[in-house]
Amino acid sequence: MSVRSFRILKRNRVIKEIMFSESCVRNVGAAFLASALKESDCLEELQIWENSIGSKGAEELSKMIEVNSTLKSLTIFDSSSITATPLVSAVLARNRAMEVHVWSGEKGDKSTKVVEFVPGNSTLRIYRIDVSGSCRVACSLGMNSTVKSLDMTGVRLKSKWAKEFRWVLEQNQSLKEVILSKTSLKDKGVVYVAAGLFKNQSLETLYVHGNWFSGIGVEHLLCPLSRFSSLQYQANVTLKSVTFGGRRTKIGRDGIAAILQMITKNESVTRLGIYDDENLRPNDFVRIFRSSLQKNATLRHLSLQGCKGVRGELV
Repeated sequence: MSVRSFRILKRNRVIKEIMFSESCVRNVGAAFLASALKESDCLEELQIWENSIGSKGAEELSKMIEVNSTLKSLTIFDSSSITATPLVSAVLARNRAMEVHVWSGEKGDKSTKVVEFVPGNSTLRIYRIDVSGSCRVACSLGMNSTVKSLDMTGVRLKSKWAKEFRWVLEQNQSLKEVILSKTSLKDKGVVYVAAGLFKNQSLETLYVHGNWFSGIGVEHLLCPLSRFSSLQYQANVTLKSVTFGGRRTKIGRDGIAAILQMITKNESVTRLGIYDDENLRPNDFVRIFRSSLQKNATLRHLSLQGCKGVRGELV
C-alpha cells in the first residue's frame, strides 16, 4: 500500500468497508492507516488479512480506536497473537461497541482464533494470550460497561492476573458471567478472585472448575457466600451460580467443611456444581445432599457431574 492510498482514505466520505489482504501493510503501514482513521467519520468495517502489523502496528491502531467512534467491526489475521492485546484492550477501555476478531498463525502453524468480542451479545472470549496481555486486558475491564460475559476457558492464568482481576470484580458493575474453567488457577489465584467477590455487586455466574487449587482455595472461594454467625451479613448476595472441582482440585476436609458451611448458611445461591471430583468419599456427597435438602431454602440445582462414585449428573 502506498502513502497516497492512506491519504485518500483519510479524506473518504463514502467507503464504509475496506479490506487489506496480503498488502504488505506491516507496522509502518498500520501507523499510516491509524493516522488516517483517526480523522475518519465514515468507515465502519476494517479487515487486515495475511499482514504482519506486529505489536507496534497494533499499538498504533489501538490509539486510533481511542478516538474513532464510528468503526463498528475490526478483523485482524496476523502472524503473531500479541497483536490482539492492545486492540481489544482499547476497545474495552473506551467502551466501544466494536466487534473484534483476531486470528494468528505463528511459525507456519494452523491459524487459530486469539480473541473475539461481540457487543451484540456482550461476550468477550479469549482463546490465547500471554501473562502480560491477560493483565492488560484485565485492567481495561475495570470501568467497562459493554462486557457482560467473560470466557477465558483454557487460557493459562497466573496469580499476577488474578491480582488484577480482583480489582475488576470490585469496580466493574456490568459483568454477569465469568468462565475461568481449565485456566490452571492455584490457591493464590483463587484467593484473589474470592477477595474481589466480597465487594462485587453484579456477578451472577462463576465457573472455576478444572483448576489446580485445594481445599484452601475452596474455603476462600465460598467465604463471601457464607455466614459464620447469626449476627453476620453475607458479604456477596448477587452470585447465584458457582461451579468448581476437577481431577486436579483437591477439595479435602477443609473444602468439605467450607461447602457445608456455605450450603447451611447461604441465602442467595441457586446453583452449585462440583465437577469431575475423584477425591471426595460417598459419605461426603451424602452430607452435601442432606444439608442442601434440610438446611438450604434457595438452592435449586446441585450438580455432581463426573464425580467419582456418582451416577447421573444432576440432583
